[in-house]
Amino acid sequence: MRAYLARRAATDEYKSKKKAKRLGNNIIFDAGIDFANEIKERKEIDRLCRRVYNGLNINKVYKEDSKIKLVRILIANLLFALSQGKNTVALNKSPNKYPVNRYNFIGYTTLKAILDELENEGLIEKEKGKHFQNGKAWLSRIWPTDKLLNMAKSTGISIGDDLYKYEPVELVVLRDENKKYKQYDDTELTNGVRERLKKANTLNASYSIWYTDTDGYRRKLYPSLHAVYNNSSFELGGRLYTRHGQQQIKRKERKEIFIGSQKGIEMDFSGYHLMLMYADKSIQFPKDPYTLISDNYELRGILKLILLRMINSATETQAIRAGNKMLMDDYGMKLILDSNRLTVRKIIDKFKQKHERIKEYFFSRAGLKLMNKDAKIALDIVSHFIDKGIPILPVHDSFIVQAKYSTELKQVMESTYKHHTGGFDCEVKEST
Repeated sequence: MRAYLARRAATDEYKSKKKAKRLGNNIIFDAGIDFANEIKERKEIDRLCRRVYNGLNINKVYKEDSKIKLVRILIANLLFALSQGKNTVALNKSPNKYPVNRYNFIGYTTLKAILDELENEGLIEKEKGKHFQNGKAWLSRIWPTDKLLNMAKSTGISIGDDLYKYEPVELVVLRDENKKYKQYDDTELTNGVRERLKKANTLNASYSIWYTDTDGYRRKLYPSLHAVYNNSSFELGGRLYTRHGQQQIKRKERKEIFIGSQKGIEMDFSGYHLMLMYADKSIQFPKDPYTLISDNYELRGILKLILLRMINSATETQAIRAGNKMLMDDYGMKLILDSNRLTVRKIIDKFKQKHERIKEYFFSRAGLKLMNKDAKIALDIVSHFIDKGIPILPVHDSFIVQAKYSTELKQVMESTYKHHTGGFDCEVKEST
């Protein structure tokens, strides 16, 4: 009996881990994911969504168009997840996560009613979210049943990644000190940034942009940009982000990006944030500032991440804790540091020693202010190419264009940096 119980426990643990792995392979529900208007299957998709909607036992008198749109967006998320090699869609079912405002057009009551009916009709399955004692939470998961997939198939829809589009609900995002969305009144700044991003997103969306992933699959990218400002201020942050684009893939996968029929090339600012700090002190640093810490290229990415924690923390202790947490979350990084006999504390000490002239920026929470400057530089670089009808994909301190524009990209990055720093230089080179 004891042996049986042990085997049963081992089997249950195996099933639990297998289930967690399947549910964890997910995308986050995004109201910006929808079916593209111009695809040849659009009529079939609209017919499928209407068929699903008609079968739901919900109030169809009030705001019917909005409810059909939500059904379509839910189906788009479910099928988009499968097209990306994911199993489920994670979504927050807390009512206070769905206030109707500039960031969200989905009301909680309608969302819950439609999700419940989709489950009742056997079109989706779900796993409820959980709260853990350590304060963390597991979002609810939904996924399509064979019934929904067969309905899509019978309508003539295949699950390919050419069916979709991604357009952020709001292009200019303001977060408060707790990283929650904050309402704001539009200004000349916010309207200007939004218009520039809208123009960039429209042009980039007109190109087929794709890459080959590490498993050899061809994947489409959705490089729509939005800007995120922080701490309730449009003078802090402002970086450009994607949710389903070039920023979500690995560096080596970015080397496989094609823009239209042409291979992309990525150009990178060298030692970017350190150089911005030196320029802010009216100092032209003569070489790559990271080489003073280590000339081991394998360490470079880790050095950047630790520096970011140094300039975003209020104290050295906070920076060390943040760096150690990063290593706990990525054991590969810890192995690299261990093999080089380094710790987060040792690296921070090296930064303090080798870059004493800019020590005032360390442990000062200056990161968001610096980020605001690099965001302005990035937006100007993007606008230069977009205004000429040339697609461009920003990755924070690097940019990807078709290879034939590499020389122009290098020149524009150098001149834009010089303009925003009062005449100082930062080396630009092809990303390796």
